[in-house]
Amino acid sequence: RGDRPAAIREAAAEFRSRFAVAENRVRAVRTADIASAGYPLKFAFGGAAIGPNPYVNIINRLQVIQYEDFEGNLRTLAYEPTVTEGPQEAPFYGQMIERVNRLPGGAGDFVAYRVLSTIWNTVPSALAQIGLRPEDVDFFSFDHLHVQDVRFLLGSTEPPPGHPEAVEPLFPNAKLLTQRAEWDTFASLHPMQWAWYVEDGIKGVNEDNVVLLEGDIELGKGVALVSTPGHTDGNHSLCINTDDG
Repeated sequence: RGDRPAAIREAAAEFRSRFAVAENRVRAVRTADIASAGYPLKFAFGGAAIGPNPYVNIINRLQVIQYEDFEGNLRTLAYEPTVTEGPQEAPFYGQMIERVNRLPGGAGDFVAYRVLSTIWNTVPSALAQIGLRPEDVDFFSFDHLHVQDVRFLLGSTEPPPGHPEAVEPLFPNAKLLTQRAEWDTFASLHPMQWAWYVEDGIKGVNEDNVVLLEGDIELGKGVALVSTPGHTDGNHSLCINTDDG
């Protein structure tokens, strides 16, 4: 295991020398805030920090990248397009909201929905700020699929909880890019992971629109998904090359 950090540093230097060059840059990058969510302080800092507030706030931002693929076509990638209904279904957040809502004096809803979470945009309204529509997206991805309900993005043959009928895909022309290890985890949850994935969150989706990756991949000029397992087995990280670095 001790050889791994040295191997990663060597491979990263080789990758950077080829990837981070002027002729290999994305066309454009834009971000838009979606929502903030409470996250336990002890998880965020691995127990290295303590404070009176047991939560930190994580802001989820939609990142939109336009780039040329290797055939010269302009493509649009939506990264982290969280539909906020999904996290509310995850057992961890469902239990957290339930605990907060037990606060005396009717303060539970205020703390749960105004202090621990704030919603600024839906995915369509965030795209509209950038000047795009859901139909313009070719690919979408998340670093991992904790608290995501993929049915809201890919559509499903069966209705998600609280919906009277099956949902239409939010991105009608896009494919989900995810690591095979992440998809397999979602399909068969380990007892240590059950609280973080939305039960049945991939049930009934059209898997023809799911591209399962096996490690690192370059999508086109200046954009890559780099396998970074750890937080989950199938975690990957977005890597882009822009005029600013």
